[in-house]
Amino acid sequence: MLAIQYARWSSMEQSTGSTLARQIERTGELIAERGWTLTSDSPLIDRGKSAYTGANIETGELGKFGESIMRGQRDPVGLVLVVEELDRLSRQPADIMLSWLSPLVRRGLTIAVVSTGQMITRDMLDTDMGGLMTILITAFGSHTESRKKAVRVAAAWTVKREN
Repeated sequence: MLAIQYARWSSMEQSTGSTLARQIERTGELIAERGWTLTSDSPLIDRGKSAYTGANIETGELGKFGESIMRGQRDPVGLVLVVEELDRLSRQPADIMLSWLSPLVRRGLTIAVVSTGQMITRDMLDTDMGGLMTILITAFGSHTESRKKAVRVAAAWTVKREN
């Protein structure tokens, strides 16, 4: 299989940390373990693109990648998108995340999630209710956590402005 790594983080401040190196290392380990071959355009990186707002899908490299598949410009059959965690792809509500992911997988893209070992394929979506539920539960939890953080940060800024 051909593999493409995807790495993302939400703020440009995080660019100075180890997030890129960690994500590339972890996805690279799975790729090597499985004997997959990296594509020439790997890795896809969205620096400072929020998955909570969907910026990585709307204006980021992940969105461009998905559009290339949906427009028929890239054949996804035999291609695996490798991510460290499912929330690298989306932290939007579970139904929105699944409505983005499902058409790509239905066209033949495989998504490998390092942290869980999950392989998201068309067959998995059709036959593995537990796997599908894992996607939905993970997406729901990621969105809920991000929403809580957004509310807390907004409240903190309100207090700062009032003071």
